[in-house]
Amino acid sequence: MTTKVVTLNNTAKLKPTHNPLPVDQRAQAIGTLNNLIADMLDVSMLIRHIRWNLVSTESVSNIFEPAFHKLDEKADLLAQRVVALGGFVPATAKKISQDSSIEDFPAQPLNEEAYKNAIIVRLGQLARSAGQALHNADNIHDPVTSYHLTEAAVAIERELSIFERHLAPRA
Repeated sequence: MTTKVVTLNNTAKLKPTHNPLPVDQRAQAIGTLNNLIADMLDVSMLIRHIRWNLVSTESVSNIFEPAFHKLDEKADLLAQRVVALGGFVPATAKKISQDSSIEDFPAQPLNEEAYKNAIIVRLGQLARSAGQALHNADNIHDPVTSYHLTEAAVAIERELSIFERHLAPRA
């Protein structure tokens, strides 16, 4: 997994806000949040891709839709935090693809087992990305951003656990 880090270098671009964090801390928090948002939206679209293309039992395919919605919901909450900090969320499909640190997904259709393994691997990468974002926020000393990132990390770990339980090969 290559790490792509998007940072907000020009704090002058921040919108004015009454948030008590200093501008440089807000800029760091916004960069951290936008990095994780890109990763979350990338993985949620991979989940949608697999859901659309995986021919499997209804019980297995039923785990994909809730995961897609949970990641989207948490990314939305993180995006709201970016805006509250005076930032901007550059979340177009092209920008997400450029900024995501998640390993590229194979372009060719895969067999069912390869699809299952690929999404589990990428959810694991997303969990590591969320942990790194939380670590960054803790270093910024922004407890509200840390709170939102903790909630996102918990949701990601929960989805990873569900996918591993239902999709991982049996030993």
